[in-house]
Order: sequence, then C-alpha cells, then structure tokens
Amino acid sequence: MDNYLEIARKVLREARQPLSARQILKSAYQLQIVPRDLYGRTQHKTLQARLSTDILKRRSRSDFCRSGPGRFFLRSLICDRTVPTRYRLEYTAPLRAAQLGRFDVLAFPRKELACLASRDRSHVSVDDLMSRSWRYTRMEDLRRDARLLPFRFLVVVVDDGRVVLSHRHPRGDGDLAGQVALGVKGVVRREDRSLFSLDEAGLAEAAVRTLMQQLDLPRMLVSALEEVSRWSAPIALFEEGEEPATDDLIAILAFLCAGIPEVVEAIDALATSEWHHLPIRINDLDRFDRWSARLIGDASLQLAICG
Repeated sequence: MDNYLEIARKVLREARQPLSARQILKSAYQLQIVPRDLYGRTQHKTLQARLSTDILKRRSRSDFCRSGPGRFFLRSLICDRTVPTRYRLEYTAPLRAAQLGRFDVLAFPRKELACLASRDRSHVSVDDLMSRSWRYTRMEDLRRDARLLPFRFLVVVVDDGRVVLSHRHPRGDGDLAGQVALGVKGVVRREDRSLFSLDEAGLAEAAVRTLMQQLDLPRMLVSALEEVSRWSAPIALFEEGEEPATDDLIAILAFLCAGIPEVVEAIDALATSEWHHLPIRINDLDRFDRWSARLIGDASLQLAICG
C-alpha cells in the first residue's frame, strides 16, 4: 500500500473539494493521519509525484483525477451531485507541443552567429541578432538541420530572498531530457512576435508564455508577469562546440517574482524543482545543462543577469 496515496484518499474524502499536494499534506497533519515513519522536508513534492504517476499509469482506473493544474480530486466524487459542479470537471493536461516540435520558431543561420561571436567573444546582443538574417522554421526540422539555430532562452526565476529555481526536465522531454537547468527553458515561437511586442524578437512575450505554461499559472497573472520592471535585460550567448548542436545559442534573463505568491506556490508544487541561494555555489556541474553550468561558474554573469 502506498502511504501517500492512502493519505490523499482520506483527506480528499473528508474535504470533498480539490486540493493541491501541499494542502493535502497540511490537512493530513491536522487530522493526525500521517504515519510516524513518513517524514521529509519535501513530502508535498513526493505526494505530487505519486499522484501524478498514478493518474498517468492508471488513467481512468485511478482513484484520483485533476480538476486543474496542480489540483487533485477523488474520481468517485465527480458523479456526486452534492459536490459543487465546478469541482466535478476533470482537467486533462494538454499534449506538450514541445515534445513533438510541431510549431514554428525563430531561427538564425549558424554562419551569421559565428561572425558575431568572433567579434563579441561569444556574447551576442539581441538587437544584433535581429539585425541579421533570420527566419521561422519548424522546430522538428531544426533538430535535423545543424545549419540553423532556434532562438532558445533560459528564464532564471529569482525570489525576494535572492534564490533561484533549479528545474530538472523529465525523461521524454525532447532534447532537454534528464538535464538540470537553473530556471525555465523555452524557444521564441512565431506567435510570440507581433507589432505590439515589447522587443523585436518577441522574446519578452515568449518568456511570459513559457512561465505561464510550464508553471500552470492562472490567466489573471499575465499582466503581473508582463511588468517590465520584473525582467532583466537579456544576455545572448553563442558557443559552438566540436559538433554543432541545437542549443549552441541561448538568451538568459531573470524574472523577479517577489510579490506574486502564486508563482512561488507553483514552483514549490513541482516535484522537479528546488531553490538555491545566490550567488550559486554548486560543485557537481556535470548534472547541469551547458548554459546553467556556465552561469553557476561565472560570478560576473550571475551579477549581470540576477543583479
């Protein structure tokens, strides 16, 4: 028997409303139904992972379901008409297009970036990038074509206490699988750029969209995330190894989430995240992706991006 799932059953049966993993555990301690041998600082993350895995593997046979991003409910209560209708609507997470690559992204010819890198010592300004030739290309095609580079970015989420999010991409998450990144990664898509974009590339819109999607944030937070004062100026980096790779180009920028508790709560609810104090001091850089490792090892770069 899985103690975490049994705890969730008892709490949700008692609450008769959807709860997050953190809320389930809080209620469980109040009800005094947590076994003494069950302990740990990140129990809510373990519970979230167990519930997500059970739903993924057992699907409609699972005792649990989602009523929204990060919120769980008992499947048996969906048909109970004494439960408010808004609690009885099952939420199905959308198929992640990032796994399929079936969307158009902003891309740059590798030769153009090589010219800039030779002048700027691998630091490429976003303005310089957009002054060069660029095009929109299908993401799935770029994975097979080393001549073009997608415009990737890394959003480092910084809280008021000068801490930064460390996020492990799950297995099966495309070419980011198994990597640990200091922040949230994304690519600039065709739909991010418009006449009203805050920058010519559409990078700001892409960063907000990615945070909304990957953290499952409610739409009402869009305006708060779009506040210019919360974003650092992006620093674009280009580095070509012995073998060309799709992640040879990236823009790194910081998002200050102080005063938006929903962002912190969403990060805390992720089983794949943790917080680190700044400046970042980590010795085992091999587990991080190339750009996160560079950020960790370069104090001046950390200062320029995170302040």
